Amino acid sequence: MLTLVFLAIGILAIIGAVVIIGQSASDIGSGFTVGKSALAGVLIVAGIATIIVGFGWREIGPGQVGVKARFGQVQEGTLNPGLHWLVPAIDNLTIFDGRVQAYNFENIESATQDLQQVRLSGLINYHIDATKADKILQEIGGPGSYAEKVFLRPSNTALKEITPAYSAASVVSKRDEIGNRTLATLRERMEPFHIIVDRVSVENVGLNELFLTSVEAKQIAEQDLQRADFEAQTKVKLAEGDRDSRITRAQGEAQANDLLNASLTGPLLQWTYIQQLADNIKLMMIPTGQDFIFDLSTVAEDAMAE
Repeated sequence: MLTLVFLAIGILAIIGAVVIIGQSASDIGSGFTVGKSALAGVLIVAGIATIIVGFGWREIGPGQVGVKARFGQVQEGTLNPGLHWLVPAIDNLTIFDGRVQAYNFENIESATQDLQQVRLSGLINYHIDATKADKILQEIGGPGSYAEKVFLRPSNTALKEITPAYSAASVVSKRDEIGNRTLATLRERMEPFHIIVDRVSVENVGLNELFLTSVEAKQIAEQDLQRADFEAQTKVKLAEGDRDSRITRAQGEAQANDLLNASLTGPLLQWTYIQQLADNIKLMMIPTGQDFIFDLSTVAEDAMAE
């Protein structure tokens, strides 16, 4: 935008000079004409200078960092966000993005501890060390090449180096641990290249179909075994409960019998027999000195003996 402003001012100055020259063409030799010609020359020079100055302004946006090169030689230091003036046709500006970048890795094949093939997919966040952007341009290259040259392949290699420490069954449950170990490895390897790794997230793990089938069969077998064990334990508990119930019932009946036997006295038994003789017998006349029809004392003794 600023460049356009300077360009417009310069063009207007040159146009004004042309108009002045045209108006003074009929007054050749007069002092007034000489003055106009001088003014026109000043406007032309000022217009050209303004255009040149306008083309020298460069803007560096938020989160970006600039590196200046003069005659192709990278200058030491970096340029912060804002407006900067460079000498046109002499200085060149390379802008790096200093914000967090994302590398999405997909289906990185690796082997596990038990020699199973897995495919890892996820995300790696990284950014450049903005204070070392001039080093990156000098030693590695511009924004479009440094990541491909020194970051992408080492990232895939680090993932492949970590997974052999885990079994195929544990890779899924320990994705966070694998990501953290990969992060530590990449931070160490990227430091010489002035790249800072922020996060490694393993989001998906693809397993071999045969392995998945065997795992599923194993899980089914374990579930069947657990079900059978549960059913066996249930039967044992039911049998124990039935046994305890029988014992408790027998003990209760024995205690009831003991209490009943203790309550059956001789007079009580005689009275019970008399009550059971007949409902319509209200009074019995027995001759003096005669035995009772039944010897109740004998009956009571026999009942208590039983």
